[in-house]
Amino acid sequence: AFANPKPGETIYVSTGAGAVGSLVCQLAKASGLRVISSTGSDDKVQYLKDVIGVDVAFNYKKQDLDEVLKEHGPLDLCFENVGGKTLETVLWNMKTFGRIIICGSISDYNTAQPYGVTNLRLFHERSLSMYGFRVFPLMRRVGDFGFYDAVPKLYKEGKWNMNHQIMKGLEHVPQLLLEIQKGTNAGKPVVVLSDE
Repeated sequence: AFANPKPGETIYVSTGAGAVGSLVCQLAKASGLRVISSTGSDDKVQYLKDVIGVDVAFNYKKQDLDEVLKEHGPLDLCFENVGGKTLETVLWNMKTFGRIIICGSISDYNTAQPYGVTNLRLFHERSLSMYGFRVFPLMRRVGDFGFYDAVPKLYKEGKWNMNHQIMKGLEHVPQLLLEIQKGTNAGKPVVVLSDE
């Protein structure tokens, strides 16, 4: 709702193979958007292309984000999960009146000194807008935008794909959190507490 997507527009989704990113990529495709997405391994690139169906998928560890966005952009929209240098690069590649949705900033979560984005003047020069949110405070304020009516139905009908990384027992939670931070997890982490 905050992105106001229009069919034919181009969106960049960072961390597109993750639980949130893969959902955003699929919703964007269903809305008629051209989707560019990055991830941190070749296996996840294949997942984005073959299962999720993004238009352009790349491994940010092997390909330069700015070069990819210059080749396949410019961007109307960005769904940002990384922040820092990634956000700075995205800003250079936004169209006038572009919209950026900030869902996370994982590049800054474990740093003593967060990255200082240096091109904020582009918000003024290109009339950009940016909206940051956290799910539960936003839901308390404006509702769920029909998420719980639409997405579980799509999942049950096989129209929404999601990898799950299932572990049994709370003792695995610290390892799962580390894998999420490093980007080595293999889908939505699920911890099973009991088989009952």
